[in-house]
Amino acid sequence: MKPPIDITGQRFGKLTAIRVVGSKNGAIWEFKCDCGGVKISGRGGVVRSRYKVPPSCGCISMSSVTTHKRTRTRLYKIWQKMKERCLNPKANRWKNYGGRGVKVCSRWVDSFENFAEDMEGTYANHLSLDRINNDGDYCKENCRWATPIEQAGNSSNAVHITLPNGEKVSLSEFARRVGLKPSLVTMRRLRGWPEHRLGEPVKNARPVKVLPGSKDSTVR
Repeated sequence: MKPPIDITGQRFGKLTAIRVVGSKNGAIWEFKCDCGGVKISGRGGVVRSRYKVPPSCGCISMSSVTTHKRTRTRLYKIWQKMKERCLNPKANRWKNYGGRGVKVCSRWVDSFENFAEDMEGTYANHLSLDRINNDGDYCKENCRWATPIEQAGNSSNAVHITLPNGEKVSLSEFARRVGLKPSLVTMRRLRGWPEHRLGEPVKNARPVKVLPGSKDSTVR
């Protein structure tokens, strides 16, 4: 007999898998509910119930569920992926999200309708869900729709540049504001240009002190 699929820590609606407590035609699991209750069930029964009502210990019922009929939309899939990377330790990107403490707010975690109500007004098909504070949780106050370039600039390892007014922006955002390519700004940094000169127009570029290992004295 094959060993049971390990779902320890995985979340199904309001239930989180805790441990195997028995077997009967498959593993029987103990699930902890968000409300504090406990449910004993096989994995299959809990997974299948996702298509009817969000799984719980019994604290929610069919009458409390709104059928939105939007499970095939891109917005719904974004909501699902957001929860997966924060709640499922088996997810490919878990270590960068749930694994380092990023959570989905209680208003969104079990309600696509709440997520859509908060975020659909500024949604567009070419944008992706982005957290403003990369260390913060997924919630209305910390989320926006962003382009791939904006998301890359907001990543945890992004280089930031301080503007004369004290504002810190990502290198890609800085390049956009001054009308230069991010690759050019990056090259200037690597060649030792001081921050106050990184945004100079190309035609005004002047020789600067070259760091050891650099071959050119001017970046054009």
